[in-house]
Amino acid sequence: MASDHDIPEELDEFLPWLKVRTEAAWVDFETATLEEFRQSGVGGVSWRAGTKWQVGLDSEAIGDLEERWNVRFPEDYRQFLSLLNAPDRGVFSTGWSDEPPYDLQACDDEPSFFDWRRDEEALQAAFQWPLEGLMYDVENDDL
Repeated sequence: MASDHDIPEELDEFLPWLKVRTEAAWVDFETATLEEFRQSGVGGVSWRAGTKWQVGLDSEAIGDLEERWNVRFPEDYRQFLSLLNAPDRGVFSTGWSDEPPYDLQACDDEPSFFDWRRDEEALQAAFQWPLEGLMYDVENDDL
């Protein structure tokens, strides 16, 4: 197996390497607090201690997801889903309030990687975002 400084170039070697190292890093990870984000003056996300990758999906499950979402995953992403799938918990996230006084606030757990089986609302929002951005530009920016 490759060392920490010897990152595998082939995907079939890289994904297991990534899994081992990310799970090791997440074991005792100290999740940033809302107050820490406020002190830094920026919003963002922070992993949660103990995060692990969920069991990968078999090709039938991946095919079912493609059919459900009317998408076709590229082969390298299918390989990713077959080993890593998605983390078992969301990240702690912060964002700015929409109205004054503008302040950082904690948001619900957000997916770091989409879980195609469980993150339906987040996935629908991600699919809508490009259209909403385009429509905004058409309506407001003479596009």
